[in-house]
Amino acid sequence: MICEKSLTLASKELEPVILEAYDEVGERYGSGSPLDEVAMRRLRFHNLQHTLAVTAGSVLMAEALDVDSEDIGLVISSAAAHDVVQLKPPGVMERESAAWLEQRLRQKTSLSEERIEATKYGIFSTELTFIDGKPRQAATWLEYPTRLAEQVGLSVSCGDLSETYSPKGPLLGHYLCQEVISLDPSWEELVQFQRNQVAFVTDYQFPHAKGEALFGELRGAVQRHAVTTLAALEAGYMTCMSEVLDHDIHFMRANA
Repeated sequence: MICEKSLTLASKELEPVILEAYDEVGERYGSGSPLDEVAMRRLRFHNLQHTLAVTAGSVLMAEALDVDSEDIGLVISSAAAHDVVQLKPPGVMERESAAWLEQRLRQKTSLSEERIEATKYGIFSTELTFIDGKPRQAATWLEYPTRLAEQVGLSVSCGDLSETYSPKGPLLGHYLCQEVISLDPSWEELVQFQRNQVAFVTDYQFPHAKGEALFGELRGAVQRHAVTTLAALEAGYMTCMSEVLDHDIHFMRANA
């Protein structure tokens, strides 16, 4: 459904590239469905479901930034391809994903240099790092060559973390834990991950204020949930991932 909606906003020229990006992510990292064994074996978080959610969030952000309708397809292309390359160091993944997209845009479209460059900056902007212990995306420090590149970059970077403060946010955070640690991490690993998660949902700021307005409605509730989850883990009331996921699902349903 999200895929179909995004395609209606993109030009016919971009449609094959967008679909190829979706196919590439799904093939490499899984659909994200609990019934998809590939997703369970590989990436629990950075899969096709995440890419589709980023696309939807990026479009909302682009509309809030008054991106020209003819340029919405550039935002969608960047969002669709932003995680084509995973399992490499930060920065490398973004550069290689951008190169993947650039190659296909040059082969399959007649986009101008400026518009191709803007799609690359959309992907560059999503790189996440920690500065003075606080999470920051590259969108906050990149020097954009054009206003269009900045619009695409801000749209996709905000879209990339648009689900963080959503009803599903805590659950997705623990899917990421399963991805980077293991499907069944030890109690000690869970506690350390949750400490980091409390810091992340407390300190993260969207690169643009309109990102907070669109996606930050449940910020306080998500932060409180993270703190109570950590307290329950440290006290031994929760000791395994299945209990944490059940707690997240309860939060998701209560805030739906």
